[in-house]
Amino acid sequence: MVDKTMTEAEVVSRLRSGMTIGIGGWGSRRKPMSLVKEIVRSDLDDLTIVSYGGPDVGILCAAGKVRKVVFGFVSLDSIPLDPHFRAARQNGTIEVEEYDEGMLQWGLQAAGIRLPYLPTRAGLGSDVMRVNPHLQTVVDPYEGETLVAMPAIPLDAALVHMNRADIHGNAQYLGPDLYFDDLFCLAAENAYVSAERIVATAELTADAHPATIRIPGCSSAASSRLPVVRTSPRAFPTTTATNSSSANTSPPRRTPSSGRDSSTAISPGPPSPWTEHSHERRHPRRGLRRRLRRCLSRRRRDHRECVRDGPRDRRAPRPPTFSPDLVLSDGRPPRCAAPGRSVVRPTARSRPGCRSTRSSPSCGTASVTSR
Repeated sequence: MVDKTMTEAEVVSRLRSGMTIGIGGWGSRRKPMSLVKEIVRSDLDDLTIVSYGGPDVGILCAAGKVRKVVFGFVSLDSIPLDPHFRAARQNGTIEVEEYDEGMLQWGLQAAGIRLPYLPTRAGLGSDVMRVNPHLQTVVDPYEGETLVAMPAIPLDAALVHMNRADIHGNAQYLGPDLYFDDLFCLAAENAYVSAERIVATAELTADAHPATIRIPGCSSAASSRLPVVRTSPRAFPTTTATNSSSANTSPPRRTPSSGRDSSTAISPGPPSPWTEHSHERRHPRRGLRRRLRRCLSRRRRDHRECVRDGPRDRRAPRPPTFSPDLVLSDGRPPRCAAPGRSVVRPTARSRPGCRSTRSSPSCGTASVTSR
């Protein structure tokens, strides 16, 4: 078995300008940001990026490294469009090839199994066919249905980020979703995996199912470890979203002390949702406690009304108050007789459906008769 570990700089040194590079992850989730930032520091340019995009695409567009983007979306989740990608697209500095999310998946799948295209229904009846005039349709030879022939999207290199990996390139995800990282690796000539932890091979299956190792060492060219891992509180199980990267979507600043030009630094975009409402991120249960208090206060109020007036339909208007011209069954006047007030409060025992067993504090269990 070969030791495939290397640094981010060594990985990027294997890339060339003009390559088609696929970047795994989904939006701002589990992106190989250490490799992306190393590309920004390099001399690479004229790249074609294939991605379910997030801050990775935005940073590379802002740094002037991209010629073309093939994408299903480029989003920061709560921010619908990455601001740097949007600016580059509006200014016309990049070419775009936009597909339906399922079409992009099918293009990677076709490249992974070395087919020229795969038929799909995704995109039919939408503007995807209009904005991509090169797309063709095929007729199902069995049923006669017209389908979109999604062409394969072969990649020169794939960059993906996983939770754990060993030195041989076996990579494991521990979150709820693999996204399409395995398809990116299958569609690429060389796949490079960054991981939060480099562990022994036996540790990969010590506390996780073997099915979580979806990127075997035979499909990865290198395994790179992140120098610093930043995790959010209560993240499952380690880092499920690129918090540190989406919090500042600008490329790393180049300083004169590192021998690089500092004039190429890019100003950060608008505030990120990860940095806003930081108190809620530090105390995620605070909102839950507030909602529970409100719910309990409503329950107590409903209970008091149920004891006082009996159960009723909340959508129906309140029943009229009892007339003061009422007496108890033994002929005595009510103790709380006052005009316009409900002087006789029936007990919860006399009203079916009420959960309380307490009697009314004002009038006991007396019944009502008219004078």
